[in-house]
Amino acid sequence: MNDLIALVPHSKQEAKVEREDVKSQIDALCYERSCNNFVYFESRNHKVSDMFMWMSKSPSGPAYKFMVENIHTFDELKLTGNCLKYSRPLVSFDGHFDDIKKPWL
Repeated sequence: MNDLIALVPHSKQEAKVEREDVKSQIDALCYERSCNNFVYFESRNHKVSDMFMWMSKSPSGPAYKFMVENIHTFDELKLTGNCLKYSRPLVSFDGHFDDIKKPWL
């Protein structure tokens, strides 16, 4: 999770969330921290084979649930650095992209 947190420059983390009424607790945390997107890792029986990752927009957005099968860290993959770390790329589209004579744009 530390590698995932390192990729997102404005992330905030919470240590633990109680199992009862997880959705309302996450919504409250998002409200307190002024954020509207979250990633939540759910582990059943403390096994890596039973790990799920929830991604959603809080409080009323769609939620997606992924099963985590393989976990590899930056160190295992020998990734020495991230050239996009803490960057915020910007894409701008202007009227040239709508030109019929240039369909490749």
